[in-house]
Amino acid sequence: MIKLHPQVKELWEREGCEPLRYDYSLNPESLVLDIGGSIGNFSHGITGRYGCYVAIYEPIESCFKACQSRFKDNPKVKVIRKAVHAIGGPLYVNLESETVSIAKLREPYEVIDGVDVVDITYRHIDLLKLNIEGSEYDVLERLTETSNIKNVDNIQVQFHILNGDSFLRRYKIQQKLAETHTLVWNHEFCWESWMIKK
Repeated sequence: MIKLHPQVKELWEREGCEPLRYDYSLNPESLVLDIGGSIGNFSHGITGRYGCYVAIYEPIESCFKACQSRFKDNPKVKVIRKAVHAIGGPLYVNLESETVSIAKLREPYEVIDGVDVVDITYRHIDLLKLNIEGSEYDVLERLTETSNIKNVDNIQVQFHILNGDSFLRRYKIQQKLAETHTLVWNHEFCWESWMIKK
């Protein structure tokens, strides 16, 4: 797993910002896509608050199984063992860093099924949450190139610093998102949230 910079995480926690992540205009009929669901903490919080429908995409087997167990009694939560990316087909997941790649990674890795983000955003989505260890760049670059971006009311994303290009890529994605969405709140390279323009 790619770690947040300690100062960023400390500031987020010190300012008590975590409740922001659950503050959306949702209801029991809303649909949330939790991309990079990990062990389901975000989905647990959002379903507990709104009773909405959630599709969790989680490629790591241990996390996938944890989500299956956690939500086995909730028919409104679907857990899917796939990695959301800019392309479909087989992808490689590094089991230590939890990064996903279209190219073979250093061991230990696992080959898993990937799904193109465009294939899961063809209809109205109330909230798209992304925490996918660096793949958020590819996913949002792909999504903002299509009209599907207009199907998503809210986007909550954690951008990760992968290398020196991360700052420019994030800036370009923000510029593209600003064509259809408004930045509601932003904590640099921690979490940020965008809402569709009315």
